Amino acid sequence: MPTNDEINARLARVIDDGFNFFNQELNTFHANANNDKGTISTFLNRVSQYSMLLWGYENVVKSLGTASADLINRAGQARGIVDGTQRQVQGLLNQLSQAQYSYQMPTVGHNAVQDWGTYQTTVMAEVMAKRQQMFNYTNRLRELTQGGIPFLQAQLIARQETGYTG
Repeated sequence: MPTNDEINARLARVIDDGFNFFNQELNTFHANANNDKGTISTFLNRVSQYSMLLWGYENVVKSLGTASADLINRAGQARGIVDGTQRQVQGLLNQLSQAQYSYQMPTVGHNAVQDWGTYQTTVMAEVMAKRQQMFNYTNRLRELTQGGIPFLQAQLIARQETGYTG
């Protein structure tokens, strides 16, 4: 029968592996220059799945009663980062949707095709900038929490350093 330390070590590996897989998908999403609603929506679904997975891990760790405070804290921080990313990606998707639906047709005498193309370019540039800022914030938050800084303090520092507003 495994000891408490062995159980905790296995749970720590499972949590770390899940969080590392999430970070790999975050990096892949960031590397993909495609900003269409389908890509962002698909990534949002994946982030939601990771959020549920890490929520489950956190509850298993808490309910076993054998985990150290550090392990419980690590599971909570990982889930907090994923949940924050989920809110960020949802905000990105909302921003893209609102921007695309707020287009005003040009008045008589304007080139509608050219105006739509200019508008789309502007919208995509804004979405890409927000996406870059989101990525920078999430990575900095991960670095700070892995460096031992408490989660709430790390959020404040990461927001200040990256200019992320939510």
